[in-house]
Amino acid sequence: MAAFEAASDSLRREVASQGIQVVIVQLGGVQTPMADRSGPLSHEIADSLNAEHKALYGPLISRTVATQTSFLQHAIPAERAAAKIVKVATLKRPRPRYSLGMDAAFTLPLNCILPTRLMDRVLTR
Repeated sequence: MAAFEAASDSLRREVASQGIQVVIVQLGGVQTPMADRSGPLSHEIADSLNAEHKALYGPLISRTVATQTSFLQHAIPAERAAAKIVKVATLKRPRPRYSLGMDAAFTLPLNCILPTRLMDRVLTR
């Protein structure tokens, strides 16, 4: 994410004199059929792994699915996300960054204040 943000910051500065605005919209959980299917699909994939890979990746997949399921309980409808993105895209003077969704609003400030390794631990537990 840091590389994407750095590239976006650089691009925004480069094209500002041409009247072009570059904005990052950090999305959190969005309710979509793909998001709804990802948990069960992850379990199907985990079940198809051989014993060695299951031992290596099984716990990570389970934790990831549990975290995602928790976040998706607070996910915003896709229509609301789309409306917000359209609104941001049509603003005369948008901010450089927006967060959309409860989990994005939670993680964005934490990324700024927590050391990277601690943030990694928070998100992978």
